[in-house]
Amino acid sequence: PGTLLAIRRADPSDEQLGVFLVNGEGFIRKLQRRRGVTRLVPVNVDAKTLTVEADDQFSCLGTVLGAVRTYRWLRDPGRP
Repeated sequence: PGTLLAIRRADPSDEQLGVFLVNGEGFIRKLQRRRGVTRLVPVNVDAKTLTVEADDQFSCLGTVLGAVRTYRWLRDPGRP
């Protein structure tokens, strides 16, 4: 919780972490494709693996590059 992630707008390769939308719900999971079956595998063992069904609305928002360790928020020059 509270970790900032760097994301690249590209589809992840097999076994890479990505940000996904499944039926309007967001997930950060590892993509796994085997024998025509797409699954989203959690890093957290307490969460469940999702199998993407043919009729699911499924899209990838990007590939997780890693956690951002140091950052500084920049002010929007258009805001007071």
